[in-house]
Amino acid sequence: MNKPLNIYVLWHHEFTDGEKYANLIYSTFTRKIDEPLSRGIGIPVYFRSVYCENHKPLAIELNKAQYNVIIALIDDNMVACDNWATYLNDLNSKINEQGNNHILLPVAISCWSFNINSEIPNKNFIRIYDKHSGEKELKMLISICHEICRLLYGISRISEEDIKEGFNLSDAPVKLFLSHAKNDGFEIATKLYSRIDKTTALDSFFDTNDIAPGHRFYEEIRAQISQAVLLVLQTDSYSTREWCRKEVLLAKEFQRPIIIISNLRKGESRSFPYMQNTPTIRFNDNPSQDEGEMLDIIIFNTLLETLRFKYQELFITYLIDLYGLNISNESVLSNPPELSMFVKLNSMNNKLIIYPDPPLGNCELELLNRIYPDFNIITPIILPTIK
Repeated sequence: MNKPLNIYVLWHHEFTDGEKYANLIYSTFTRKIDEPLSRGIGIPVYFRSVYCENHKPLAIELNKAQYNVIIALIDDNMVACDNWATYLNDLNSKINEQGNNHILLPVAISCWSFNINSEIPNKNFIRIYDKHSGEKELKMLISICHEICRLLYGISRISEEDIKEGFNLSDAPVKLFLSHAKNDGFEIATKLYSRIDKTTALDSFFDTNDIAPGHRFYEEIRAQISQAVLLVLQTDSYSTREWCRKEVLLAKEFQRPIIIISNLRKGESRSFPYMQNTPTIRFNDNPSQDEGEMLDIIIFNTLLETLRFKYQELFITYLIDLYGLNISNESVLSNPPELSMFVKLNSMNNKLIIYPDPPLGNCELELLNRIYPDFNIITPIILPTIK
């Protein structure tokens, strides 16, 4: 049984910023490189830059993982190096031979990157050379994260003609559902919807625009949330709105990713108790911060949570197979369990729940065990002890 996913970062050893970009990718998808004990997504990231004896970087074996993502940081030094062109052509050939589970993502560091003597199609390049210095890294991470999501969710890419502003307009890996209160969340929702539509390949659902006249509102909302990532725009009145609460509960019912965009000003008279176990991003109204950058950070964190959600499912399933355990997929959660989940989990014949590390605190586990004593609630680190 192969690991679910490996990421490789390639750069020419004379590219000054190569290691900086590589470390950024590692910190994003594995764990923070300057905090080795921190919890991250945990995807293995490997570096390839130093020449070996045969004057090529160490080989990449695609059969070591179910999915492989190879990120080539192509600068002028790599363009001028025939050995690198040969290396990339060999990789591209292997990927074409072995199906759709592997992708090569070339990053255009300069406008000359497209001149590399390689068979890599130009449509695959992530273009950052024309971005301002402050936005290069974020734009690169958004594109990489989007492509990894597309790979894991099984969404194929399409043609060069459908590229817009450097993003490929293939089908999005998942729809983003913007959940908001109309009276104080509409403005932020509109800005985010516009940003998503103009600058990314993501699909989004905004009920003001996307429910056709005559369609039944609840059925349409339910169908959309069942296959979406829920972006909760938490304003002062959000938790007082019945439909907003229904949308959160529907996402919990379908075990969909949820991200909270916090924009509380005066506060809430009563917080909604089922908006827990979710990443939270503060939407800053400070005029000194670029609003476009803030919206891009929200988009990036949404993609990252979408990726984390899927990867944890694949990783836990991989460990179950690795240890030869007879555990059904219904036992696997991508988020820590909470009381609202047990409405659905309680009907399971198998009373085992596996959720991502780190483990819940003792006080949370004690509460869950008091209410549902028949359940065995564990993280992957305990799997080797299961008989």
